[in-house]
Amino acid sequence: MDLDQEALDQSDNEEQPDPETLTGIMREMMLMMRSQRHQHTFGGSRDLLAEFGRHTPPPFEGTTNLTMAESWIRQIERTFRAKQSPEEDKVRLASFMLRGSVALWFESELRIKGEDALRTWEQLKEVFNAKYFPLSRRAQMERQFLNLKKGSMSVEEYEAEFDRLSQFALSLVEDSSSFTKPQ
Repeated sequence: MDLDQEALDQSDNEEQPDPETLTGIMREMMLMMRSQRHQHTFGGSRDLLAEFGRHTPPPFEGTTNLTMAESWIRQIERTFRAKQSPEEDKVRLASFMLRGSVALWFESELRIKGEDALRTWEQLKEVFNAKYFPLSRRAQMERQFLNLKKGSMSVEEYEAEFDRLSQFALSLVEDSSSFTKPQ
């Protein structure tokens, strides 16, 4: 008798697991695989940060340039949308992109105000804007905007002309409440 035939005869004599046991083993394996996939997608911060990093969000190292600070916020929010980041992860993800003195500032804010004060992205944006895009500078930029001129018309004059003419193109102007007038 050759070796192949001998191996086949031996396997016929071995006890085979019943189908119910095999089904149980397969079910357990599927549950483990599902659990691992779920953990990778929603679980540990390493996977979350790695996935966020693949979208190449910009780091923020601090600046006195208001446009750059505001641009960082917009780019981080664009990354949140692309990744469909849940609200509860946004502060952790954004704070990971803070570098140098900005990271130290953020940690100091956490110590002073407590973790609860910076739990949401809106709360973080509020303290970030107070630090890097203060209200006084925003008001100054708004005044600059209002003083812009194109030809002989100011922004306010353009706005008035827009309002006057928009009544003739209501189908093009979807929601007039979205146009706010400066005070």
